[in-house]
Amino acid sequence: MKLLLTIALFTILPNTVLAHGDHAPKVANCSKECTKEQVENAIPASVEILVNAGRIEAAWTTAKIDKVEKKYFKKGAEWVAVLVDDKLPENKKRRYIFITTKGYLNGSNTTGE
Repeated sequence: MKLLLTIALFTILPNTVLAHGDHAPKVANCSKECTKEQVENAIPASVEILVNAGRIEAAWTTAKIDKVEKKYFKKGAEWVAVLVDDKLPENKKRRYIFITTKGYLNGSNTTGE
């Protein structure tokens, strides 16, 4: 019985430990690699998700999209959308939204890195 319990723990436990509930949400409706247009259409939903998660301020929902471009990082390519809010100080008026080439929201920051 102990052997059976030990085997069960070693086969189930690793899967439980590796699983987590905060998987990146799919925001762009694309089946393969997303196009620029698909990513642009996903920006409002991405901002809403970030606001609801408390990661960015609600004021970003009214910011305009300055540009969307594919950038290449060490981990691979991602779409980067630049939001601009002219009401903010120069050093804080840009927000970068990162979306994977498969359409998943991958985060946001103020540096673009």
